[in-house]
Amino acid sequence: MKINIGDYCITGDEYQMTLNLRAISRGKKSAGKEILKPLAYFRTIDQCISHIVRRKLAETESSDLKGVIDELKRIEAGLYQELGLTPPAANTRL
Repeated sequence: MKINIGDYCITGDEYQMTLNLRAISRGKKSAGKEILKPLAYFRTIDQCISHIVRRKLAETESSDLKGVIDELKRIEAGLYQELGLTPPAANTRL
């Protein structure tokens, strides 16, 4: 399994999910090719996605609760778009 989500890629097998950072190699032999740098290992895809959200929230510069909630909505919408899914009904979201 391989799911690309922006700068991240989730790979997995029957035992675990690996959250990878997508990067471009600068090595001599593989310069310019995409490489995956493992960031964390999880048992479920839900845990992977939660970790991506936490990482993106840590990067935000919001200093108040409304800003954080707006950022969460933006991140959620982006994840659904990247995965090609329809978001749940508005009353069940943040």
